[in-house]
Amino acid sequence: MGAVLRSVVVPGWGQFYNHRYIKSLAFLGGEAGLLASTLVYHDNYLNSYDKSSQDFYIANRNLLGGYLAGTVVICLLDAYWDAQEYNREHFAGNAANKKIPSPKGAMIRSIIVPGWGQFYNGKRFKAMLICGIQVGTLARSVVYNQLYQNSTIDEDKEFYLNLRNQSTWFLAGSVIYSMLDAFVDAQLSTFDESPILSFDINPINTARSVRVSFRF
Repeated sequence: MGAVLRSVVVPGWGQFYNHRYIKSLAFLGGEAGLLASTLVYHDNYLNSYDKSSQDFYIANRNLLGGYLAGTVVICLLDAYWDAQEYNREHFAGNAANKKIPSPKGAMIRSIIVPGWGQFYNGKRFKAMLICGIQVGTLARSVVYNQLYQNSTIDEDKEFYLNLRNQSTWFLAGSVIYSMLDAFVDAQLSTFDESPILSFDINPINTARSVRVSFRF
């Protein structure tokens, strides 16, 4: 619980407390950047007197505000789960009881719910990240589609249409990536990732034999 409370006070502090230093900096920079961008769009909205510009600024302000809220939630959950994982690794010693995920099951879960396949594989941070990206991109597509439908200026309609199409293609690509990532992660769940180098010299029949083995 200490990690979660720290992340509430300062973005990334919970991850730093869990010894996830790179992740800590990523959350701190991400939340600070999203907050700054949200404030900039809000200021532009307040200082704009053109209806089309106001719609654009308020739509982006709300989108970035939603991204910021989602990032805060991800940061808190990640700090909590990282603390739980750290305790299991150092105190529980139950790594041998880990279940082996099914590659097909992981891929199907990623089709049904964004990030479910990664969560099923035990990659909780990746699951939250993929879920946030897909939900945020879908929201962006919907917002720009609404702006496209409500706009009466041809140049604005073309601008919003391009942004909507870009978001839709990005969403499709992220879904395909999520499926493949879940499948591959499940396939490699039993792969030994520890780099071990052994060097043995064993005498056999008064002769010497040298064995060098690498395991990746």
